[in-house]
Amino acid sequence: DILHLIQQRRIEVGLIEGEFDLSMPEIELRTLGEVPQHLIAGLKHRFWSRSEPVALHELNGEAFVMRQPGSQTRAWTDVLFAQHHIQPRIVAEFDNPAAIKRLVEQSAALAIFPQYVIDSELKEGHLRIVPLQQPLSRTLRVVWHNLEPISLQAEAFIQHVTIQAAKGLFGASAPAGEAGKP
Repeated sequence: DILHLIQQRRIEVGLIEGEFDLSMPEIELRTLGEVPQHLIAGLKHRFWSRSEPVALHELNGEAFVMRQPGSQTRAWTDVLFAQHHIQPRIVAEFDNPAAIKRLVEQSAALAIFPQYVIDSELKEGHLRIVPLQQPLSRTLRVVWHNLEPISLQAEAFIQHVTIQAAKGLFGASAPAGEAGKP
């Protein structure tokens, strides 16, 4: 949706976390870095008190609350599970991260999120990151239309998020050499 909004010039700039096929030559992008993804559990899940890291194959058959089909997050999760021969038991699908987090808090289901989405629930003790043997990550990018000059505000925003990503604000590690150029 963000790419199409930029293509239609309804927005100037956007952030996209995930993988996508960029077949629109008028869209410019900058990779900000890799954002770690975390397996999360609520108090009712058996992984809540587990101290040793979980192997991905152990997720086979586990209850998951997932993003809706068609979302980039869901596509990434489906590919991840297929690559590791994991068949999750999907108990609910939502297009709202808050709804997913609430259900995970109140049930024995799991979900996968970047830390910046779950910070407050972690601090409050409602959710716990379950350590995985194999770290997961998604790519964070800033995107804009390149056929017309962008506004000074959009250029400043691009530079700001690039610098913030280099500092680790999004949990991302920025590619070398890109922190300061707009």
